[in-house]
Parts: sequence; structure tokens; C-alpha cells
Amino acid sequence: MKLYNANLSNFASKCRLAIYEKNAKVDIVPIPGGDLKSPEYLKIYPMGKTPALELDGEIVGESEVINELLEESFPTSTSSRRSARSSRRRARRRRTRSSSRRSSRS
Repeated sequence: MKLYNANLSNFASKCRLAIYEKNAKVDIVPIPGGDLKSPEYLKIYPMGKTPALELDGEIVGESEVINELLEESFPTSTSSRRSARSSRRRARRRRTRSSSRRSSRS
């Protein structure tokens, strides 16, 4: 796993805190090209937002969705551990719901 991160982003800091709290093995890397709108980063995450989590070649955006995925992948109690595959499916559904709610507000 790799978290694309902007140090001054409040949203990215929520994800970093969750990663540190869980002692999760996630690489935290700066935004390629140094800017959210750089061509290098837009190839990775076309929305051009931070944070973005790369997981097995798939990109997950939105800090709330990322943190829920981290919670399910690295739970604090072993009884609540869910499979990474089902966690990714739920993250995709949450991202879709999140995007559709924002669209309907416009």
C-alpha cells in the first residue's frame, strides 16, 4: 500500500494518523511532481486530490473511505478483521455514493 500525501493537507493528516495508530505497513510518499495538478500525479489519480491510497494497482481516494478501508484491513481486534478484497469492494461503493451525493447537491 502507498499513500500519496501532501503534508499540509488536513485530509491526508487524518489518514496518516490512522496509519500510525495502526502501525500499518503503508508507504507514505509525496505527491509526484510536487503538485496535485502535476501530469505525473494526474496519471495516478485523475481527480487531483489528496490523499490517494494505492492498493494492488487500484487507487482509492477520499480520506473517509481510505480510513474505513484501513480500519477493515488493520483492525484493532482480530475478531473484526475482514478480507482485503471485500474491504476494497466496500471502498468502491462508498466512493461511488460519496461522489453521487456531491453531484446531487450541485
